[in-house]
Amino acid sequence: MPQQTLDTGLGTTYERFALYAWLDQVIGKYPVTSVLEGPGDGMTGIPGLNSLPFARHDVDVTVVLDSEWAIDLARRAWDSQDQLDQVEFHCSSDHQLPIREQTFDLVWNFNRLPFLDAAQLLPEMVRLSNRYILLFVPNQYNYAFPIRQIHHKLTGKPWVYGDTNVMKYQPVIDLLQAHNLRVLETVMVDVPWWPDIIDVTELVGDLVPFMARFMPDRKESTAYRWEPEALPYFDRQNFADLHQQMDKLFFIERLRQDWIRRPFAHHLGILAEKPEPAQSNVDRQAKE
Repeated sequence: MPQQTLDTGLGTTYERFALYAWLDQVIGKYPVTSVLEGPGDGMTGIPGLNSLPFARHDVDVTVVLDSEWAIDLARRAWDSQDQLDQVEFHCSSDHQLPIREQTFDLVWNFNRLPFLDAAQLLPEMVRLSNRYILLFVPNQYNYAFPIRQIHHKLTGKPWVYGDTNVMKYQPVIDLLQAHNLRVLETVMVDVPWWPDIIDVTELVGDLVPFMARFMPDRKESTAYRWEPEALPYFDRQNFADLHQQMDKLFFIERLRQDWIRRPFAHHLGILAEKPEPAQSNVDRQAKE
C-alpha cells in the first residue's frame, strides 16, 4: 500500500466514521482496558488511527506499524487529538512481538489478514490477547467485487487486494475456531451506497476508454483532504457540515436487515473470545 500523508477522499472519510461508530459500541459493551492493534494498518490514508476511539475512552492502546515513517505520522495525528499519552507505538514488520503473553484485553487489526500468513498471525494474536480477538476483512459479496476481478483479468494488472479466500465470514470463523476461540459477533462495517473500488477513474479508463475523459481527476480534487493536525472525525463543532453529511450517508449503515446491507458492505468484522479467559485487566484492577 503506498505511503500517504493525508486522509483523502469520501471513501476513506466515510470508512473512518463507520469504523469509529462501531468501535464506540464495542467499548460500551465489553470490558476492555487495553488494546493492541496490528501488525500494520489496512486502511488507506494516515496510518495508525484506527484505535483512536479506544484512547478517547481511556483505554491503553498499543499500535504496531511497519515503519518509523508511519509511526512519526501517526504520532502527529494522535498528538493533535490530545491522545498521545494513551498510545504506545511499536515498529515491526514481523508477526512476533517482544511482549509477554496475555498483555491485552483485545488484540485486533483491520484488513490485514488477507495480506498475512494466518498460520503465523493468529497464534501471535491469541498469545498476546487476554480475552478478545477482532478481525476485519474485505467483503467478497460487495456488488463491486466481481467488477474488480473482471478488471484485473481483462487488463492483466496484478491483484493487489490480498487473499480472496478470507474475504467472507466462514473462512475467518473457521480460523478462529481452529484456535479454540468462540465467536461473539459478526458485523458489517463501512456500508455506503457506492462500490468498494479504490480508483473508479482507473477502472472506467481501462474498461471503457472513451468514458475516461468524463471522469473527475482524483489528483486534482481538494475535497475530503484531512491532515494529521486537522482531523474531522471527533470534531462536530468545527466540521458540523461534514458530520451532518455523514449522518445522511449512514442510511444503509443503520439498517438492521443484513440481506440488504451485505451487497453494499465494504468490510466484515468477526469478534471472538477465548473460551476460558484469563483474569482480565478489569478484574485485576477491581481486586486491587
